[in-house]
Amino acid sequence: MSRASPAEPPCPTRVSDAIPVRVSRTVHILHASSDAKIAEAIHDALLPRGHELHTIARDPAPDSSPAGVRPGGVRPGDCVILLFSRATAVSGAIGLDLVQAQRESIPVITLRLDDHPPAPAFDALLGDAPAIDLFAGWNQGIGALILALRALDAAGYRAGTAVIPQDSAFETAAPGFQGTFQRDVQPNLERKRRRTPRHLRLHRLLRPYYARIVLAALVLAIPAVLATRLGLFDPPPLPGAPLSTALLQQPAHAVLEVALKGDAAYDRGNYAEALRWYRIAAGGNDPGAQTNLGRLYAYGQGVPRDDAQALVWYRTAAIQGFPRAMNNIGAMYALGRGTSQDFGEALRWFHQAADRGSPHAAYNIGIAYETGGGVTQNFTEAHDWYNRAADRGYGPAFSALGALIEYGRGSKPDINQALRLYIDGAERHDITAMLALGRLYAGVEGIEPNLDQSLYWYRKAAEDGNPLALFLTGTIDAQAENDPDRANAGRLYIRRAADAGHQPARDWMAEHP
Repeated sequence: MSRASPAEPPCPTRVSDAIPVRVSRTVHILHASSDAKIAEAIHDALLPRGHELHTIARDPAPDSSPAGVRPGGVRPGDCVILLFSRATAVSGAIGLDLVQAQRESIPVITLRLDDHPPAPAFDALLGDAPAIDLFAGWNQGIGALILALRALDAAGYRAGTAVIPQDSAFETAAPGFQGTFQRDVQPNLERKRRRTPRHLRLHRLLRPYYARIVLAALVLAIPAVLATRLGLFDPPPLPGAPLSTALLQQPAHAVLEVALKGDAAYDRGNYAEALRWYRIAAGGNDPGAQTNLGRLYAYGQGVPRDDAQALVWYRTAAIQGFPRAMNNIGAMYALGRGTSQDFGEALRWFHQAADRGSPHAAYNIGIAYETGGGVTQNFTEAHDWYNRAADRGYGPAFSALGALIEYGRGSKPDINQALRLYIDGAERHDITAMLALGRLYAGVEGIEPNLDQSLYWYRKAAEDGNPLALFLTGTIDAQAENDPDRANAGRLYIRRAADAGHQPARDWMAEHP
């Protein structure tokens, strides 16, 4: 009897009861050594926000940090702010840090200090991570950075793992720069207090005009200060900013609405539109959208298939304790997609998801025990895990339980109990259960034959395009010699099954041209 794939079903199912994982977040500012002054200014700007901050300087040489060693003190659950510049683009050490951050699913926010484009290798590492153009304006850039950090904190706050700072103003972004100015620049501009006789003579000459000079300076300075505060002197922003700060300024429900638009587009089969909405919502740290975005990459829907990118998005959602993403990571390990095949690691993720209420993960653990995948084969354990998934209404679990009981695996065979389980699964739209009912009603010892019921369940499975159901329904209808229309419809069913690659259907078509 066939089994459902351990990967998630194609129809998106939003799960809202994720159990939080406690995370203590530290913000690490990763930069090239030549950008230390800017890193210090950013540190000062973020300090009043209450974040725990840590700066990490890297030299351009690729051997300035040992390979495989992540940035000092960075733990899973932390956040990395990458200062990207021309110096960063040639830093092999920072590249190694990004690889390690990606492996451990540590979120990275990129601050671009100039318009130097990243090399393809860096671009692949950064992926869809948020990017902010700091060179387009200091206050705007720091404000967007605070919003991005607040979005990460908001996700933790919704999951019960963080407290969002209550300060909502961004005016303290500027003092971060002013502190650096006063510390490093202003001392060099201090005038010497010792005056020469020339200074005294100049002072006497200008003293009658001091009031006029001060008034003229105010007239010229006030518009300049206002223009600077309003950002009129800032360079124009580049088109298509990679981070939507407008979205992050809206309430959290706005991100959910964007994700729901992605779900609606997915249901219509418009995967390109779904990809666009999911990317926006994923940038707002919605774990459901991040999981759905990973699924699009995993199945190549609206985007070229990329298992590694799918795994990155699944991990991003799993960090927030999202059970559906954890189950999908387990499926990737079980199938060896985007990573090496590892049944032990797959079971670890399945257990984490099942502990957080995922019936699909409990069903996958049942498959492992029934087939001996990564564990010792144990039908009793499989029965218990299938029961756990069935208690949450997961359709495939009913057909799996029915198969164990029908064939006496781990218990005495009971065809009538198996029939009841198959009916429960079929009512929850499980195709495996529908096919089992069609087979039982066609004639199995202990079940009264009912050809009408058999054909009914075969037709229900065929409506979903199942090749076996199409073939079985077609062979029954094609034998209706007294009803030409029904016989022709049967042939069409068999042709559809043959077009789907069903070999018995192809053989039948060859024998009945």
